[in-house]
Amino acid sequence: MGFNPSEKDIRIVNEILKKSGGELQKVSIARALAQEPEILLMDEPTNNLDPKNQLKVMEIAKDFAKVGKVPIAVMHDVNLALRFADRFIFMKNGRIIADGGREILRSEIFEKVYGIRGLVGEVSGVPVFIASSES
Repeated sequence: MGFNPSEKDIRIVNEILKKSGGELQKVSIARALAQEPEILLMDEPTNNLDPKNQLKVMEIAKDFAKVGKVPIAVMHDVNLALRFADRFIFMKNGRIIADGGREILRSEIFEKVYGIRGLVGEVSGVPVFIASSES
């Protein structure tokens, strides 16, 4: 059994290689959703995306949860996670520092996990973290 790609296969591969990182990210998410999983694991699902597409991806994850399925995302964009997630697990060096809903969101957690001070508040009912420039 050999591998002999057709001209069509080569054309498709060349088109994919021309896509931006953000486009490839969206294709990966679409492929995962097409398999109709019960749990959707996403590692930095909004990397390489512009703000509009970041929101689209997070809305897709939220809609996935609304139908009784489980989206799980690893994210470093704290404020995007705070905007969409119902549960937060903060980790440092492979250990869980905090786990829970909005009630766990305190500036001490961010300082412990990220080594930065800041304020936790709300804007239009959405939790936000504002980092301080002070060390």
